Amino acid sequence: MGSASRRYLLSEGTTKMGRSIYSWSIPAVQTCPGSSQSCRNACYATHGRFVTRTVTRLQQWRLKQSKTADFVDRMVDELFRRGVMVCRIHVAGDFYAASYVTRWIEIAARSAHTRFFAYTRSWRVEKIEPVLRVFAALKNVRLWYSADRDTGSPAQPPEGVRVAWLQTSETEDVAGNLVFQVRKLRTLELPLAVPICPQESPKGIARGVICANCRICFE
Repeated sequence: MGSASRRYLLSEGTTKMGRSIYSWSIPAVQTCPGSSQSCRNACYATHGRFVTRTVTRLQQWRLKQSKTADFVDRMVDELFRRGVMVCRIHVAGDFYAASYVTRWIEIAARSAHTRFFAYTRSWRVEKIEPVLRVFAALKNVRLWYSADRDTGSPAQPPEGVRVAWLQTSETEDVAGNLVFQVRKLRTLELPLAVPICPQESPKGIARGVICANCRICFE
């Protein structure tokens, strides 16, 4: 692929998300300071294609790039040159430091043509949460605080931030604005007061719902 400066930072969309949605990922767990036992147990980014040699090397490379002096400039340039309209931050990984969030604040502020969205449990980290509030306040950012039965619901999410709940048991109470279920629960059609991600429900999949045509997470 040539030198690191010419290598793409972003991946084109997947079948699940839609080809128009680009994404950025870094290694799961090691970059997730706010993770809970429930989310680590259920994490899809710790098996399957995410642990192949190719993907593992790519995510480690991206983590290294996120710490370089020219990361922000390179990302802004790539978003513009590739015409990225929607970018999901962290299909795998999370906001691992306040300084890293600050970099994404600058990227988003300089990329008004792009809509960014992300889910994070780093709201649980005292040094990171205040910077997440600044990030979430940007007009082209849609931030979700991720929660589960271990974390409980965030006490006071910032204005505009929604809560995504990971349901790991059919008997647990759920909260928030949207529910993501572990795979074993998706066929049960449990009666919940909170809507379930349409892309992961059997009915949604049958209708051909993907992130690009659902748009709940980044509208």
